[in-house]
Amino acid sequence: MSNRVTLDQFLAMQHGERAALPVDQLHLLQEEVSALDNRLKAVKAALEAALLVRFGERATAQRRVLGKDSGKVTLAVGDFIVAADLPKKPKWDQDKLVDIEAQLLDMGEPVGDYLTVERKVSERAYTSWPASLRTLFEPARTLEFGKPTFKIEPAKAGGVAA
Repeated sequence: MSNRVTLDQFLAMQHGERAALPVDQLHLLQEEVSALDNRLKAVKAALEAALLVRFGERATAQRRVLGKDSGKVTLAVGDFIVAADLPKKPKWDQDKLVDIEAQLLDMGEPVGDYLTVERKVSERAYTSWPASLRTLFEPARTLEFGKPTFKIEPAKAGGVAA
């Protein structure tokens, strides 16, 4: 018999019970979830590859018939309909767009009708600037935070206990 908490047991617990588990149990659960996540990614990649081999050429041919190089097409396969989507992901050469912006300005065209500009500031650079320069940028800066993450690993000899 094992004292190891299973994923099903963990899910059935209240938040407080989960948080109160011994750190070694949390570590084991974290390792198990990581292994499941890796397996899921591998299965998903294999399934996507199989679908591409099975339906890719047919979807490309259907798009060609419709005069499209991308987008969604539907394929009838027995009692099923396969929706095959090939989304567009355009990328723009930023240096060339700067040149185009200058040309539009020379032509008297309203640049805002054709281009949107997103200015960014490197956080690493910002934190290394002198305070007087940071103060200039502060009104334009909003600090948001991502989802916190925690990774549990066995401590090496002499580690800190929590």
